[in-house]
Amino acid sequence: MSGGGEEALTTEAIIYIHLKTRRFMTLDILRLNHIFGGRPKTIHFWAPTFKWGVTIANIIDSSKPPEQLSYVQQSALTCNGLIWARNSAVITPNWNLFSVSIGMAAASMFQLSRKIQHDLSPKNQQAAAKESLHQLIIE
Repeated sequence: MSGGGEEALTTEAIIYIHLKTRRFMTLDILRLNHIFGGRPKTIHFWAPTFKWGVTIANIIDSSKPPEQLSYVQQSALTCNGLIWARNSAVITPNWNLFSVSIGMAAASMFQLSRKIQHDLSPKNQQAAAKESLHQLIIE
């Protein structure tokens, strides 16, 4: 030991510091878990996070022409978003899943509205009528 009043750390002191630091780190992780609605090390966090990829892809598809959109796909995405939004808000609160589900439902409803407006436009109906008449004449 040196004569300057410094004490060497004992094994018990090192263990105490380690346990105290670990406890605070655990409390910080618990607080982080509470904010996100799921632990970052579980599927309850990562599944909704990767589900944003489907929502973003659907938003990017808004640059496609409406005739390339599918009623079945957009209806399935809308139903999926609405069902999981209710599940994540009422049954087991998970706000990450709730936000991605609402985003998915909104994006797919927008795409459905684009497809419906396109299919019901008078110009498009006239073109479809001409095409069907043309097909009848050929046969």
